[in-house]
Amino acid sequence: MPPEFLNEGKISPKNDVFGFGVVMIEIMAGPAGYSNSFEMHDVAQLMQQVLTNCTMIEATSNNRSEELRQVKTCIELAMRCVDSERDNRPSVADILDTLNKTETHIPKRQRCSQISVPGLERAKKRKKTGGNLKGIAKERTHFTVMQENAPSLLENRDHRETSAKIGAEVVGREMEKQEIMAHLSGSTTQEITFLSIYGIGGIGKTTMAQFVFNDFQFKEYSRVWTYVSQTFDLKKIGNSIITQLSGSKSMHTDLPMIENSLQKLLSGKRVLIILDDLWERESPQLKKLESMLNLGEGGKLVVVVTTREESVAHKIHTGTVKPYKLAPLTDEICWTIIKNKSSFENRAERAQLELIGKEIAKKCGGVALAAQSIGYMLYAMEFDEWVSVNNSEIWDVLASGESTHHVHASLLLSYHVMDKYLKLCFAYCATFPKGHKIAKEDLAHQWIALGLVEPSRTFSDIQTSHKYIRHLFGMCFLEHPRSQWTYMDVDNGFLIMHDLVHDLARSFLADKIIVESPACQYAWLTDHRKLFKSSMNPLTKLFMSSMNPLAKLFKSSVTPLAKIRALHFLDRAYLQLNGEAFSPAKCLLVLDLSRCCAQKLPDSMGQLKQLRYLDVSWNPEFTESSEYQASPESILIPKALGSLYELQYLNLSGRGRPIGPPEVISKLTELRYLNISHCKGYYLLDIPSANQSFIDCIGTLPNLEQLDMSFNNYGFCVPESFSRLKKLNLSGCQYIASLPENVGKVDIPRLFGLLFPQKGGFPVRVVDSESSSSLVWLKHTNPDVLGIADLENVRSVEEARSIRLMEKQRIKELSLQWSGGVSSVEHMELLTELVPPSSVKNFKITRYKDVMFPHWFMHINKYLPNLVSLEMWGVLCRSLPTTLVPLPNLRKIVLSNMHNLEEFNTACSIGEDGANELTLAKLEYLAYITC
Repeated sequence: MPPEFLNEGKISPKNDVFGFGVVMIEIMAGPAGYSNSFEMHDVAQLMQQVLTNCTMIEATSNNRSEELRQVKTCIELAMRCVDSERDNRPSVADILDTLNKTETHIPKRQRCSQISVPGLERAKKRKKTGGNLKGIAKERTHFTVMQENAPSLLENRDHRETSAKIGAEVVGREMEKQEIMAHLSGSTTQEITFLSIYGIGGIGKTTMAQFVFNDFQFKEYSRVWTYVSQTFDLKKIGNSIITQLSGSKSMHTDLPMIENSLQKLLSGKRVLIILDDLWERESPQLKKLESMLNLGEGGKLVVVVTTREESVAHKIHTGTVKPYKLAPLTDEICWTIIKNKSSFENRAERAQLELIGKEIAKKCGGVALAAQSIGYMLYAMEFDEWVSVNNSEIWDVLASGESTHHVHASLLLSYHVMDKYLKLCFAYCATFPKGHKIAKEDLAHQWIALGLVEPSRTFSDIQTSHKYIRHLFGMCFLEHPRSQWTYMDVDNGFLIMHDLVHDLARSFLADKIIVESPACQYAWLTDHRKLFKSSMNPLTKLFMSSMNPLAKLFKSSVTPLAKIRALHFLDRAYLQLNGEAFSPAKCLLVLDLSRCCAQKLPDSMGQLKQLRYLDVSWNPEFTESSEYQASPESILIPKALGSLYELQYLNLSGRGRPIGPPEVISKLTELRYLNISHCKGYYLLDIPSANQSFIDCIGTLPNLEQLDMSFNNYGFCVPESFSRLKKLNLSGCQYIASLPENVGKVDIPRLFGLLFPQKGGFPVRVVDSESSSSLVWLKHTNPDVLGIADLENVRSVEEARSIRLMEKQRIKELSLQWSGGVSSVEHMELLTELVPPSSVKNFKITRYKDVMFPHWFMHINKYLPNLVSLEMWGVLCRSLPTTLVPLPNLRKIVLSNMHNLEEFNTACSIGEDGANELTLAKLEYLAYITC
């Protein structure tokens, strides 16, 4: 195999040229000829070996010189073909031209009769692909092959979620859907029906369950979708079902309580339950599951289970509906998926590509995931590269048995066409447990901290990381997780890996995540109650309980902490970090304590001179049980933290009140990302509050690019220096005292999240010692949606005039709202200055207390010609302007709590004699609510 494939996974027609050269050398010089050729580095030496191996060259032949010249030409050609530099190899056309020319020098009657080369017959029998992929391992400069049965520190806690949402690119399976629905329809007389759908991973079982879930037949059913996963937990399954049926979160810790709730919820109702991805093999456990669901009386329960194993499928309530085996997709459907993913219809050479593409589709094994991955890979490839993909020997990996984990060849092929940096980033994803929800931004910053991102003069590291994520997402190597009960398929900031893809990544990361291995570099610590057994391992020093010392971390002590590059701790127990916890971890680059309840960071953290990523945040959403839910009140930050001069990422989110000297933060001069969201203030040990000092210190950080201060419930002034940040999040900060104009210019569409389009809009607050209001902060904004709330807090007409609302032509939806308090400015005066831009389509006004309207509202047809929807809530006027009638696009009018309204004409007369009458011709919805 060519070196560029072994080292970088590159595929091109020159790969075939290399293989042709190897075959030529072995035909002429025997099996050892190819390997010896690299030691000779000389055509003459190789030619001498060929001549030595030849059994006969007639000395008396008149064509002996021609024969020798042919041998030399072929050797020279072969040596060119196996050149280590791909660009130096000849093209196929050059090879054919050279061989055709040499062929004419020997008469046909004598051609090939003189030379018999050992190994020729063996070469003829040789497999086309060579059947040897051992060289692939040589490319793994950072990752090595994983042991098949090697133990792992990770508990198999599968957090992958699926949902009832059907993807937009479902191809085929219509017949299978009809068959499954027919099976279910035939069991309508039974109170409880179980149907198991089984098949290999990635074949589309979840998709079939989604079809059932969304079928019209179950429209009147209460529907539940629960992802089971490899970790079979009856309590988790029961709580999930209860939560979805009741509409409130269930956190029962006791099975009898769960069963009691289920009995009440299932009785007398029609319910459909999807149990997706069931792995449990033990019959007693499965019987407990059936019993838990078979508690309702007088209703109708349909349970659909998806599983990979036929044995599991047949153990699930076999007395109802026969398990359904989901067969692989047809080659034609796989080809359709590939066409969609590769933008086949936009290609000029469709006729040639179709022949190759259909051959590739046959090799996908009927697995949709494989077809999707290959299709995305082919998107950027030319015809000759399609040919190389089709002819790649990787397709024979499964057949030859050389893939230890039997990862599908198409996924392996997609991996090998990645560039080397993307390969490293992809493989690192295997450090997360199978099914784990990976925070997208955290993943990107961990890649950067570990040095896995390719340096670029054009793009920043974070931009390159996001490009990698998009690429892996396009290949279906990463996916968006979806909640158990949602119809939305959106990017929620988290990513997951399909099990098959995770297996592939893990096979390349190998023993670097196996704690028993001396080469371990990425450690995940889970439940200390299961892992800490004795006190022999150096990692034991990491954690000490307030109740008793935590002894051994691992069963053996072969993993020195000094080699660990990334450490994640996932235990919600209330542990305290030992003062010397991190002193041995000299090479640590990534430290994730986001699920550790420790309330004090040890002084030894200052010894982590190489640390680039530190996450000590707290997110209660990750808590699955009710055992450890309380958010920590505070976290003590030592002065030693200021010694982390290489730190680029710091997350203190949700940690209550960080306590420590504010100047510590100003010493982190390499910091790029800082998250202090959901905090209650910054405190010193001897001073109650140091909020502004802390914020000012942040403003001095020279390299800070991203700052998240969202949902901090304390007052502070935004420094001028924040204007140089690339990203600032102030969502939910209701007590900001001042926002400099230069800072406000930075984020015109969103104003750092302060606009709150989903929560009524931007709340006007009194600022600057009550001399002005925050309305002026809107001066430079120009969003698509704008809501302005609490307008009674506006201090002067000049403030309203200064924001130049009429010029914000991006606004399509506008809401103006008074909250009912005492106003500093008369409503009429204020509304006169708040003239909406003509781009507005949806306009809402709330609690306007003047009986008169300003000029622009009385002539609304001229000011808002594009108006589609008008809502008026709690307005005191007695009549509405007749200028509403000529609005050509007005379709919706809502009038609510307008107790003084006496007249609203939906028609008006125009012309000198009033003969022409206009009506709201396009009005579709008119509502009077308490008027």
